[in-house]
Amino acid sequence: MGGYGPRMLKAFENCPPNRQVAEIAFGVNCGAAVERVDRFAQQMGFESVGSNYVMRIKCSSKMEYVLMKMPNVAIKRMTRLRLTVAALVCAALTSTVWAAGDTPDRCEKGTYAGKLPGKSSYRKDSFIWAVSAKFAADYCMPDSFVEAELPQGVEAVAYRRAEDHDMQTCTLTDGVEKCNPLKNHVFEIYTRHNAVEHAREGRYFDSIAAPSANLINERLSSTQARLKAGQVPAGASGVSVFESSQFFLSTVADGKTEIRLGGMYLRTFFEGILDGLDYLAVYGQLGFTQRSIWKGRTSQQDLYFLIDHLRRPDERRLSWAESIAPREVGTFVFALKIPKRIEAAMIAEDQK
Repeated sequence: MGGYGPRMLKAFENCPPNRQVAEIAFGVNCGAAVERVDRFAQQMGFESVGSNYVMRIKCSSKMEYVLMKMPNVAIKRMTRLRLTVAALVCAALTSTVWAAGDTPDRCEKGTYAGKLPGKSSYRKDSFIWAVSAKFAADYCMPDSFVEAELPQGVEAVAYRRAEDHDMQTCTLTDGVEKCNPLKNHVFEIYTRHNAVEHAREGRYFDSIAAPSANLINERLSSTQARLKAGQVPAGASGVSVFESSQFFLSTVADGKTEIRLGGMYLRTFFEGILDGLDYLAVYGQLGFTQRSIWKGRTSQQDLYFLIDHLRRPDERRLSWAESIAPREVGTFVFALKIPKRIEAAMIAEDQK
């Protein structure tokens, strides 16, 4: 069958899952290569049940001539056409069942576009994922992505190292230029709606993206003069619902922060990016494992991403020593224990 038969039959077999289908059957209505088709069916896991019966209808001499001259290739095409029609009928019946309210257990809200077994076309996924079992079921993500220890309200965490080629630092030595793009750790976190307390009222915030403007360092006096003259309209650059000072990485032991490793910065916040879910993306520069304080970390200390309360203007400003002093994790607005697979990836990327 030139490979078309097995592929078409396998595609047909993949149609019934979660449709309450108990049996698949197919028939052969031509007399060509009967024994060969029988062997093929048995190799594919089917067994012979019953028989087909055909009665020829007398037709015009012109039609008989056409049938006699029909090559085997055409017969194969007819066979493939019948299988295609069968698959379409299965899809149509499935749609009818779904319309009646019998929805499938998986992929209820969408599908994962990354690489999966059996997919020949997919999107490149550069993230390390840790997702809840519900998130994986809703969007048909691989079971290997499921993380049992995500905190309450967190449905998914995606991590990657990002390189910003619009922000490269270069050196010139003996006429040879060497440039390095800015490298960041990036977390993209999906939480249930309002699981993260907002510092300010606001629906979404997107950080500014102006690559060419990064090459121009405006003097502070010029910036202040523009603001004073009203050249910058109120809210022109967006109003963040968080302050960057609220985000940081820290090790935690016995429920308290231990080693504060550095700040994180808001990239994007978007309410309702998926059904019932908000999206928070933050980033921080590589290098925390190169700091001397990292060497003091013990195996009992877990790595956390934390969001602190936004202090009111009338609150006393903490000293540096007070800000890095151990604190109960429960006193933070949001606390995410970094899943071990993501932590391992972070350390590996940081040490490259």
